[in-house]
Amino acid sequence: MSQSKYYSVNEDFSSEEILFDFINMAKNDLEIFGKDLLFDSNIWDITETNPGKQNTKQKIIFSNLKCSKEFNKFTIDNLIPLKEPFLSFTKAYLRYKQAMEPVKSLVPLIASMRLLEQALIEMTQTANPLNITTDVLNRAIAIGKENFTDPVVYRQGAFLQKVAQFISEKRISKIPIDWKNSAKRPNDALRVGKKADDRRNEKMPSERALEALPEIFLKATEPKDILITSIIAILFGAPNRIGEVLLLQEYCEVVQKGLDGKEKYGLRWYPEKGAEPMVKWIIPSMVDVVKKAINQIRELTKEARKVAKWYEENPNDLYIPEELKYMRNKTLLTTKDICLILFGKELKGVANLCKIYNIQYEIVNKKVIVGFKALEKAILESLPKDFPYINKEKGFKYSETLLIQRLNEYNYIKSTILPSIDNFNIGFINDALGSRQGISKSSIFERFGFKESNGDPIKVTTHQFRHYLNTLAQKGGASQLDIAKWAGRKEVSQNRAYDHVSANEMLLLVQKAVGNEEMLMSQLNNIEGIKKKVVISRDEYAQLKVRTAHKTDFGVCIHDFSMMPCQLHMDCLNCTEQVCIKGDKNSNERIRQRKIEVEEALEIAKKAQQEGHVGANRWIKHQSIELEKLKQLCDIFDNDNVKDGTLIQISDAPSISQSEQAQIRNKEIVGESSINLDEMRELLEDL
Repeated sequence: MSQSKYYSVNEDFSSEEILFDFINMAKNDLEIFGKDLLFDSNIWDITETNPGKQNTKQKIIFSNLKCSKEFNKFTIDNLIPLKEPFLSFTKAYLRYKQAMEPVKSLVPLIASMRLLEQALIEMTQTANPLNITTDVLNRAIAIGKENFTDPVVYRQGAFLQKVAQFISEKRISKIPIDWKNSAKRPNDALRVGKKADDRRNEKMPSERALEALPEIFLKATEPKDILITSIIAILFGAPNRIGEVLLLQEYCEVVQKGLDGKEKYGLRWYPEKGAEPMVKWIIPSMVDVVKKAINQIRELTKEARKVAKWYEENPNDLYIPEELKYMRNKTLLTTKDICLILFGKELKGVANLCKIYNIQYEIVNKKVIVGFKALEKAILESLPKDFPYINKEKGFKYSETLLIQRLNEYNYIKSTILPSIDNFNIGFINDALGSRQGISKSSIFERFGFKESNGDPIKVTTHQFRHYLNTLAQKGGASQLDIAKWAGRKEVSQNRAYDHVSANEMLLLVQKAVGNEEMLMSQLNNIEGIKKKVVISRDEYAQLKVRTAHKTDFGVCIHDFSMMPCQLHMDCLNCTEQVCIKGDKNSNERIRQRKIEVEEALEIAKKAQQEGHVGANRWIKHQSIELEKLKQLCDIFDNDNVKDGTLIQISDAPSISQSEQAQIRNKEIVGESSINLDEMRELLEDL
């Protein structure tokens, strides 16, 4: 069967038979994740077919929701799998889905299926996918909200919508299902209320973490602690992704003179998400700290680069330190010899080690004897898959990379294997920061006695530092273009996800620009001709020191015209850069009037659809989206808990121009008269 063959249903089959047939097809005919995939295993190792970043191991773990939340490290002993037949269906669907629409990360997919299984069991007392209904899907979303953040639940819901469509179209469900993702798209632009505050706090490191990390950086003496805090110091110096830090080259530092004649210090960077290679300049106050961090890491990892360079130049020979070169003349190695080569010291349990690394050995007089060639072969085969490259696409070699290690070098329990090399992964860093605490793991905060103010363990992820620096830049008034460049983003629009400046903080920036530390309105009360409810006039706003903002009919536009002209001309209510101000009587009334106009237009469109007018459905969709935004704004205007002067940003607005929207509409028109995808695939199968 072709890898991309579309699964077709035998119309004579019952739902039970279709499910059984689908599972068998995915198990026996598909080759995604490898022809020899152990389908019946509850832990799939897909590293060979779906390699991760920096050659990290990739696994799909078919655990249930409770198990996934309680354990970070899965073994045969603690794994609680999904129940049958939902387990087999999940395996089949993920394999089929990846064959048809491959994605880089499968973690969100299996996470979504865990929610669905839990809901299915609660609602039907079974784990049978045949019993999935809209109620079950809605319950899955509710369970998601109980366990995850809104953005995560929204993504899970989007995947479950595809599952629902699939089982309905393929008649796996007993009844047809017409279900849309009931999780609302996260309102990233909303800055008011407890939810907004909680969301900001989740994405930012806590105050205690920010206090603790500099102190740990200065006090650290253990190599692992020095390494971790040095990595964090780099993350504090510029808004970096941890994957980019892990790919820094040994000689990544850049020193140049600026236009003012002063030296500036930066790191040569290779952004992950499409931006061009660049130099990220370090915050001046962090230059000395980052320099120290780079030097510390370079010193801690130099031996690993030495080993990597050896294998690069001698791909068929085992690395042995200078003082042990005489070992090459030995045919057979004793336990002591093996320990000295591998660990630089004598250890017990050599026989177990040989089993782990598949090293052939013999027991002679109760002693382990290993041939030198057998040991050499095993170690060479244990080198990373793409060696000598840590990133083959970019041409980066292990021997030139700043952050590499000898195997187990920074493990508190295991001994370093001296003649082998390994990369660092994100999980290693986050474990050290307490974000994935598990068995036999302790964070640097625990080791140095730091806790949150309420006594809870401090938990930080590497990505929180990126959010932190971006927010500082937003507060400091940096332009969106500068922030995007500094962060290594391809599109300026991506800044929105990292902007965690609250409404009060934004208002303070405007107040500061006006020159009044009290309520913005208080200064305007004394200006002749301006009523109290009018927050600011066009002329008054023109006098502000906020360079990129200007008044509109509905509030204030904060688009930075130094970047590019407005791409949504006269369509302000569909723009995330439109800021409305509660208490601005004139603009608030215009919004209310606009709401009435849109409601009337929507009714006309609905009537036109009933009468069979072509294109009416698109007008209904457009007017409905705008009406929802207007309702949200009016609700805030009517909310007594929201103070006058509060700045409100439009959420869920498309970041595309009117011309681009027109192109999309034209494509939709063409699509209405074209053959659908299912029909196309059936035609191709008949050829």
